[in-house]
Amino acid sequence: MSALQKKRRVLITGGTGSAGQALVAAFATNGYSVTFQYLRDDTTAKRLERHYGAQPLRLDLEKDIVLRSIDFDVVINNAGINISDAATHQVSLDDWDRTLRVNLTAPWQVVRQCIPFMVKRKWGRIVNI
Repeated sequence: MSALQKKRRVLITGGTGSAGQALVAAFATNGYSVTFQYLRDDTTAKRLERHYGAQPLRLDLEKDIVLRSIDFDVVINNAGINISDAATHQVSLDDWDRTLRVNLTAPWQVVRQCIPFMVKRKWGRIVNI
């Protein structure tokens, strides 16, 4: 692990889902400082914190997002929802709006807050999954 990796701070949304857990594990075991967003799965969040030293951030992505810390070098927007398996013409407007808030608006809000820090440091990476 390089000294640079030790300094890099990573934010992963959807950290308690299956892909999110794998991302937390991969970055943490490679020496990055990891913060992960989650909403409901306290048991998994505590396990990730205990096992990897990752910092949990309980945050509802359906709401307006205000991050306590924005000094992340890497942002991975991994969280996403699929509320309805109905045919397109049967999806309610409320379900459509919720899906857009979590899958599109939330990543934009997170990135919008973190980009100024990345620009100031002249380095950053954003991954939208």
